[in-house]
Amino acid sequence: MTFPLAWPEKLYGLILLAYTRRFRERHEHEMRLVFRELLHDASYSRARLVRLVLIDLVNGLRSPDRLPSRDLVLWSGFFGVLIVVFSISAQIFHPGRYLGFPVVAAPFVAFIGAGFWGSRRTHSIAGGMCTCLVIGLVASSMLLWDKLLFGFWYYPDSFSFVMSIAMQAAFCLLPGLVGALIGAALPRRNSAPQR
Repeated sequence: MTFPLAWPEKLYGLILLAYTRRFRERHEHEMRLVFRELLHDASYSRARLVRLVLIDLVNGLRSPDRLPSRDLVLWSGFFGVLIVVFSISAQIFHPGRYLGFPVVAAPFVAFIGAGFWGSRRTHSIAGGMCTCLVIGLVASSMLLWDKLLFGFWYYPDSFSFVMSIAMQAAFCLLPGLVGALIGAALPRRNSAPQR
């Protein structure tokens, strides 16, 4: 028995977005054909097929040309500093204020745009996520600024601190992933990556 063709092939199409556009233009058709044949091959186990798909994902993401350029990393760091400035300003001018949305949390929505921007510049989902990671690392310095400027330190132990960092990373990287997926999926006019 095989899976219905609709969702496994669509999922594999998303996995292929991890590869560069140039690579996909050359090899995507053949990779999809091989995947379809293995999907219908009764002698090829589902575990082996899942392992093959995961290998394709890792190979696509670890390619050096998937990572952002130095220029993009610097712009990402600058954007992270802007988030810190916005957060400090929000706490000074609107502490605890709710304007239909929490003012301090507003920069997290901007990670959708950051992931989109990074994936469009690098032509990859991995580039979009790396952009968000750099922005998030710089923005996480807000924890130190909270302590230095406002005397806030909410963490009674190291476990609480680590869990707080993990939650903030999720607030940054999940919207970033949405933006990176959209940026990688949309067609481009020019296929040459900008560096």
